[in-house]
Amino acid sequence: MMSDEMLNNIEALAQEAFAQVVADYNVYVDEVIESLDAFTDLGFTDHDIVDTGRLRDSKLVNIGTNFAEFEWSPRSPETGFFYAPAVWVGFISYAGNYIPGRHWPERSTQTLNNQGITASFADKLREQGLDVEILVNGDEDLDS
Repeated sequence: MMSDEMLNNIEALAQEAFAQVVADYNVYVDEVIESLDAFTDLGFTDHDIVDTGRLRDSKLVNIGTNFAEFEWSPRSPETGFFYAPAVWVGFISYAGNYIPGRHWPERSTQTLNNQGITASFADKLREQGLDVEILVNGDEDLDS
């Protein structure tokens, strides 16, 4: 049976590992938005989605002890239009061309250590000396 001290230590290590994965993901999100080749599979070459910087700069992060929420809400100063959903699902440009959606949050999870969030979290725990194994719990969609 584990002592309270051991459980508290494991909890502290898990929170530290979680915070590090969130910090890493936070960096990757900006890198994917600014990348000139993150969406070459969609036909975008030498093209990022940073545009004016409003998408990247509108990022809000809410971090708790066991969750992290990321939100983007850029607004066009000319029209007031919130355009993150358009970048996400795709849109018709002013020139009449269809621009496919670019899912920057998912692309960022794929970039995270080339293995996704769950595996990155497990790696951080292993680095701290905890022997962990990833069990299927229904959240594997986070890594795809």
